[in-house]
Amino acid sequence: MHPNSTKSAYAQIIFGEKTSFIRFNRNVSITSLIKLSLLGLVCSIENKYKKVSEEEINLEEYSEFLFYIEDQGGRKIFLGREREEDFKELLKFFNYRLTIHIYIVGNK
Repeated sequence: MHPNSTKSAYAQIIFGEKTSFIRFNRNVSITSLIKLSLLGLVCSIENKYKKVSEEEINLEEYSEFLFYIEDQGGRKIFLGREREEDFKELLKFFNYRLTIHIYIVGNK
């Protein structure tokens, strides 16, 4: 096992005017990172929220939410399930320093 594989990293979560930070394990899956981002967002909006575990979140209920990682050049890369295969390399490319933007799209 790589010595850095169990270390924690941090991500900045941006949703409109709200900003929060989350800690995640470097072995995180894309699904877990999205769930942790949602939990971080809830914490920044509502200080008195009922503690919800990552396992209780059903991402199908959040289909209107879009998640993007921003690189240092300001470009945004979509975080969808189709990114699962190259997600570990994406984390390494960003040196485990992430800025995640969350957007809500309207349903037609």
